Amino acid sequence: MGLSRSDPNYVTFHHGTLPLIIAAPHGGQRYPRHVKNRPSEPESNTKPDLFTREMALSVAHGVSKVWQERGGTQRPFVVVCDLARRKVDVNREWSEEVGPSPEAKATWKAYHGALNEAVEAVQRQFGAGLYLDLHGHAHPTNWIELGYNIPGPFLRLDDEALDELEILRQNTSIYGLLERTDMSLSEGIRGNRSFGHQWKERNTGFEAVPSPQLPWPLPNDVYFKGGYSIQRHGSAHRKHSVDAIQVEMPRLARLHVDERAKVVAGLVDTVVWMLDQYYN
Repeated sequence: MGLSRSDPNYVTFHHGTLPLIIAAPHGGQRYPRHVKNRPSEPESNTKPDLFTREMALSVAHGVSKVWQERGGTQRPFVVVCDLARRKVDVNREWSEEVGPSPEAKATWKAYHGALNEAVEAVQRQFGAGLYLDLHGHAHPTNWIELGYNIPGPFLRLDDEALDELEILRQNTSIYGLLERTDMSLSEGIRGNRSFGHQWKERNTGFEAVPSPQLPWPLPNDVYFKGGYSIQRHGSAHRKHSVDAIQVEMPRLARLHVDERAKVVAGLVDTVVWMLDQYYN
């Protein structure tokens, strides 16, 4: 696999040949002593999203294997932050709280520089593409949370009311996909043509929200709508033609080997369906 690794900046970047970018911002396990820790504050999560780095690489390998079986050599782009979240949070807009050291700032710049390069390459080579941002959560629901930059309360609207809010459509991180396919917002995020529906078809044992089966999180459920990276690098307002989805995986899906393998296989199958359907 073509690889450019910038070790001094703790970012792994695999150059790809598919319209697919897979990233893991919080899976890093490197804790160099000379890099200052981020302050422990209630609003600053410094815990790693365990195994998301490994899962990003495994999904990329699985997608590459599918193309090998089809007689090709194509592979996804992969961007991983190897520096621990205790040192830097690359999924936030830059500030001193994100990383209180020159090394952290260099890592933040290198990480988003790699994503910029991947997005530009996909747009140049394919016109459009898909970017998956892999994360982990510890919510009691054990759902796969799919973030499209739409807050949970708006997801609780029925389809007709949701589709009437043009500002939500423009703000979603898959706005480019909706425009290219003339899909409604509700269909794109929780209809039968959505990532969530295709995920359900894979029978991994983990439900996805939003999806036709779980169109919205319950009022008391914590739900991550998506963070800085998909807002910056996704297709909201047609800034880019690369569509972005934040994939939040529960602890059960990450910490146990068998469950992790099921989730990786489900992600591979769902991503391949998305590529065949929308990005070929």
